[in-house]
Amino acid sequence: MEWVMGDLVSEDRAKEHLRTGNILLANGQFGEALTEFNRSIEISPNCAASWHGKGYVCRMLQCYEEALAAYDRAIRLDPSNAGPWHEKGNLYFRLGLRNEALAAYDHAIALAPFLIHPWHGRGNVCFDLGRYDCALAAYDRAGKLDPTDPDPWHGKGNVYFSLGLYGEALAAYQWAIKLQPNHADSWHGKGTVYSKLQNLMEALTAYNKAIELEPTNAMPWQGKGYALICLGRCDEAKAAFNRANILRIG
Repeated sequence: MEWVMGDLVSEDRAKEHLRTGNILLANGQFGEALTEFNRSIEISPNCAASWHGKGYVCRMLQCYEEALAAYDRAIRLDPSNAGPWHEKGNLYFRLGLRNEALAAYDHAIALAPFLIHPWHGRGNVCFDLGRYDCALAAYDRAGKLDPTDPDPWHGKGNVYFSLGLYGEALAAYQWAIKLQPNHADSWHGKGTVYSKLQNLMEALTAYNKAIELEPTNAMPWQGKGYALICLGRCDEAKAAFNRANILRIG
């Protein structure tokens, strides 16, 4: 009886470390979260959720081999959970391993076709691979699963822009912004479309909004510089290009 009670106490301690790790993770305290996940794993090595959490934290800390090993362990312990497969897709995509990322997202979709994020991830990979029809289909599916999420609309805007369908791209970016007015990437996308259409004042407005929302992103500064050059405002353009270069180096 004593050993049963001891096991129950240990299990409770492992769950407490897991809960604490998740709280720290949500607060962006990745190092502290990793410590808690490791403590949970020491007590309960077969807890898939703790390995999953460790994988996520390791990915955020750019410890990619450890992250992959943790995700694989979580998958072995709980093969029916789509979460670690989705996270593996994110990791592979970050590493530029697009085919591996696509396979991981597809595993996640097969396990849980109702989850939006693997579909969105699939769209991103297909876009990078130049498979625009597949990307649009994935973004459409993600958008239907959660009509309030702006990211699939932003993804569709990127596809349409790459296809030269600037009206459709602008409409998609605008819809993303309607859903989330502080979606900096879609403001940048709007600026890029307006620049392409030579609507330079609208482009500047969009780039400035993107910069206001995300001042450390070099891309809208670069776009702003090109728009200012076209307007003949060379000194302002030089300042924008300099800022973009500083952000890239830093």
